Amino acid sequence: MAQAAIAKRYARALLQLGQEDSAGVDALVDELRQFDDALKASTELRNVLMTPGLPLEARQTLLRDLLAKWGASRICTHTLLLLTEKARLDILGDIVEAVTVEADKVAGRVRARITSATELSGAQVDAIKAEFEKRTGKRIEPDPTVDSELIGGVVVQIGSVVYDGSIKSQLRRLRDDLSQGAEA
Repeated sequence: MAQAAIAKRYARALLQLGQEDSAGVDALVDELRQFDDALKASTELRNVLMTPGLPLEARQTLLRDLLAKWGASRICTHTLLLLTEKARLDILGDIVEAVTVEADKVAGRVRARITSATELSGAQVDAIKAEFEKRTGKRIEPDPTVDSELIGGVVVQIGSVVYDGSIKSQLRRLRDDLSQGAEA
């Protein structure tokens, strides 16, 4: 089975468990994302937890102790132990992304990557967020990023839809229009 399909199956189960838990889905996703970040950042941790040469029981004991010190929730702990048992820790990032998408659907929110040439102020991000909440009718979770190649303006991506108001894009369209006019 493809990794994306497996990740979606885990995501659906985690969504249901997270909805039943008092802390909620978002708290569970945050915990799993933090662990995934730690796993990506630490070669040693990855090697210990994902090396089949070390007995499963030893890896799970180490993981259980680590998660207890970290203060991980019961659902997070059980999920990570199961992924270790099934040798699926390598798709944790995919699972986190899939459960995030599902949780966003349930909550009626969408994520918007807001890219600008310079860092935007909180007020600017809030204004863009408010405008796109009106346009989409959904709650927007902004993810501001900086790309100095834009020169100026803003590019907003919501799912697969891109709203490009960058100067770089406007200059490219002007160049294309001028070159088509020269050919005529």
